[in-house]
Amino acid sequence: MFFGEPTPIRMAKLAKEDFRKCDLLIVAGTSLQVQPFASMINLVPGYVPRMLFNRDPVGLRGDFDDGYGFLFGHEANYRDVCVLGNCDDIVGKFAKQLEFDKELKDLKSRYVKPKMTTLYSP
Repeated sequence: MFFGEPTPIRMAKLAKEDFRKCDLLIVAGTSLQVQPFASMINLVPGYVPRMLFNRDPVGLRGDFDDGYGFLFGHEANYRDVCVLGNCDDIVGKFAKQLEFDKELKDLKSRYVKPKMTTLYSP
């Protein structure tokens, strides 16, 4: 979601349904500042593990008015994991550990456009 962009009605409806069914929530590359998406991390059931792949810890308990959020480092935390760094690097490491690196490489080759190199000649 981009700041100021309205949430599509279909997305909000499906998010409630999908988040209740998920087995693992991975949140990556976000400030979790834009509502309603930011509070959607709280839509998963209380037993579902939640992982944040990000440069900074965000979405912490107390950041939201509703009293919910990640509990990294808190004694009551039993499901939240924070992995800090570059999202591409983190995902690559997890994919390798899970022996999913070939599939990830195939997905990237189909959906990620190569970076353009600009040549400058004075």
